[in-house]
Amino acid sequence: MTSIVETPRLIVRQANLSDAAFMLEFLNQDSFKNNIGDKQIRSLQEAENFLEQSYMVHYSTTQVAPYLIEEKSSGQAVGVCGLFQRPYLAHPDVGYGLMDAYCGKGYVTEALSALIGFAKHQLQIEQLLAIARTENEKSVNVLERQNFRFLAKVVVDKSDIPVGLYQLIL
Repeated sequence: MTSIVETPRLIVRQANLSDAAFMLEFLNQDSFKNNIGDKQIRSLQEAENFLEQSYMVHYSTTQVAPYLIEEKSSGQAVGVCGLFQRPYLAHPDVGYGLMDAYCGKGYVTEALSALIGFAKHQLQIEQLLAIARTENEKSVNVLERQNFRFLAKVVVDKSDIPVGLYQLIL
């Protein structure tokens, strides 16, 4: 396990193939499908492939990558929090999500705050972006607590659903 940052309650770490069961469950939550989208991952093998292609492939070349949130007290993966460099954005953006059972504990805010510090101090990133559905109040509140400001509504995928684009100057 390679830790990126730690907080008193959490470890933000690289994913590995042993996280496939967690990822399968996480990606198939209704909350994930409704707010992010259905990745069509239905088996452990597909979850392993997803981890390899969407997470692990980045670790050897960059630290702008997606990571898992692990609860220190249980050693369980409870969510994701990462940095992404999407081809349609000029700067890296943050992404995050939790297993429904862990919502309301401040874990996303805690992990995101630590990841923002990592981006600023270790990676020397000067600006971060974020994308969130504006009707997803919980996600928007997380961004606002971290001082992201709303820039515009944009369309970023084939769904043609506008999402909010947010910015944080570090």
